[in-house]
Amino acid sequence: MDLDSRKMGLIRHGHEPAEIQPGCLIGLYFAAHWVPTARNFLSKLIAAYTSINSPTKKFEIIFVSFDRNEDTFEAFSEDMPWLIVPYKNESLRIDLAKKFQISDSFNLVITTASWKIISHNAIDEVKSKAAQAFDFWESISSSVKNYAESPYCEKGHLMGFIDQSYKNHCAYCKSEIIKGWTCLECKLSTCAICQEFYSNSIIEEEFKLQCLHSHQMRHVSKMNEYYMSRFLNSKYTCRTCNQLPDGNGLHCFSCIFDMCIVCAKTAYEKKYQKRCVKGHEIVWTYELSAKIQEKYGKCGFRCEVCGESYMGGGAYACQVCEYYVCIPCVRKT
Repeated sequence: MDLDSRKMGLIRHGHEPAEIQPGCLIGLYFAAHWVPTARNFLSKLIAAYTSINSPTKKFEIIFVSFDRNEDTFEAFSEDMPWLIVPYKNESLRIDLAKKFQISDSFNLVITTASWKIISHNAIDEVKSKAAQAFDFWESISSSVKNYAESPYCEKGHLMGFIDQSYKNHCAYCKSEIIKGWTCLECKLSTCAICQEFYSNSIIEEEFKLQCLHSHQMRHVSKMNEYYMSRFLNSKYTCRTCNQLPDGNGLHCFSCIFDMCIVCAKTAYEKKYQKRCVKGHEIVWTYELSAKIQEKYGKCGFRCEVCGESYMGGGAYACQVCEYYVCIPCVRKT
């Protein structure tokens, strides 16, 4: 959606057309008169808003109503000193709620002037810090500005920026987060480096494959750089051929699992023509190591053709006979 405030038709004091001042932090206040906590919070938010705005600090709020009728909307917004989305502009109210993935009727989203999320829900920050919350948001905004836009989590939810004060660990590299992102809905947090590589990776139809734990793998073109930045070692191993890839391949961020492009093409495209000793079909089995671990307490297997051992990867398998053929051997046929 277009987030140009000049096209939003915002008003102030009930009827005056108004726009957001350039360069200011923005608070989107989603609330309704019928929510008791929203009514109780309003005076605190007005006090903080009034105290914050000065020649050196710019902060604007946009009220997005969830009221059920225009009369209660008018009564609730009457004393609000900030910008308001007119009640009649229902499409804009709905679009803003969808854009910022609002799932309840009482929420304060803080963003930069370019709509990058600083805080998913700053209500507690206003309650505890009052006007000083602005300094906290502003300190975060300088970090957020380095990103083109707020990223999305694995399930497509918009993420908010966090720093070390949140004491979270990255879901991918497991390190403590100094600067990063969080999805409140999924309760998933990532460090800035992992999230940057994740956001720049894609799921390609050509290589729509899964890791041993059934996570969708993503195509990453600079895995060497990712491993160096997170683990101080640019070398990593393809789990299905035991070779050191060139940095271009499939990766599962959750499992730190890798598959080179050559193996990915084989697994996705090639059907193994031979059968096991009992005549059963041998098919690509991405979760082979997980099944072996579940049954025997280990996640390794040995190729019946070449004798090479593998840890954690998939293979072509007859699971009835426990007959396994590695991808390099399949590629030779």
